[in-house]
Amino acid sequence: MVLTTKVLERQATRTKGDILYEKVAVIGCGSLGGFFADSLVRATKEEIKTLTLIDYNEIEKSNLRNSIYRVDDVGKKKTDVLKKIIKASASDIEIVTIDVEYQERKTMIPDCDLVFDCRDYIYDRYGQIDARLYLSGRHLIIDCRRVVKHDFHYEGNYSDILDKNDLAVAGLLAARVISDRLLFEDLVSRQSIFKESIDNYMKGSKKTKDSKPDIIFDCENDDCDKIISFIEIYGEIRDENMKTSIPVYKRSVDNKLSKKIIGKGEISSYNKAKRILESVVSYDFRRYLVFLEKIDGKMTIILLAETGGA
Repeated sequence: MVLTTKVLERQATRTKGDILYEKVAVIGCGSLGGFFADSLVRATKEEIKTLTLIDYNEIEKSNLRNSIYRVDDVGKKKTDVLKKIIKASASDIEIVTIDVEYQERKTMIPDCDLVFDCRDYIYDRYGQIDARLYLSGRHLIIDCRRVVKHDFHYEGNYSDILDKNDLAVAGLLAARVISDRLLFEDLVSRQSIFKESIDNYMKGSKKTKDSKPDIIFDCENDDCDKIISFIEIYGEIRDENMKTSIPVYKRSVDNKLSKKIIGKGEISSYNKAKRILESVVSYDFRRYLVFLEKIDGKMTIILLAETGGA
């Protein structure tokens, strides 16, 4: 695992609940990144002293449907406009803008307590990024694995099931998770993947008894060929499959949903279970995270594509 000196010093000195988010960087100031940066400053109640915004793009008309920006902002740099938006409600914060295409281990950024990646591109991570934020379907994913390698580097796109209000809620939800120091410190220290449905936080929606965030520990990428975060929940799936069949749903960024049924008793080993799940997404170069949900009272496996969002 490759860590910068700053990161090593930070991890050696801080205790759970004690971290100060005084210097924060947000990479990618588009739809989710814009809403998230603004919400994070508000949620941390003046704790952030310096915010670094990194993005090299200008605002286009196509960005307006799902972003914090307005028609008058078209043609301006995302970092400049987002700085103005945040300053309107947090005038004392220092905001640094870096208008370059970020490349980890190459792009120089100021020393930060936390670095968040909200880009709509999938790239390898080498230890500089604390958490990658993105949406898969209608789920917010906060991926705190520090070192991640991908066979493909690609651009994601948000599906039509998401609108501006959805993105604003996702940004606010991410800010709330991160401002909860004990929760977020646990995610970072265990290099976990956090997942929550944004529908649980939509105005007027009611949480069910089964509605709770999922925190999945990823074991040093040992099981990360096509299927991610499977080790911790394998036992639960195996035990359930001994009693009944289990449906598997695949949801990717293009919003197409496919279904497979794992027959009762079909799971005889970890590798067999993994092969079954891989067969559902065998034609797709993306990797998929595994989550369990209850649909009509029945255990259901949901495969969510690891993706970004334009």
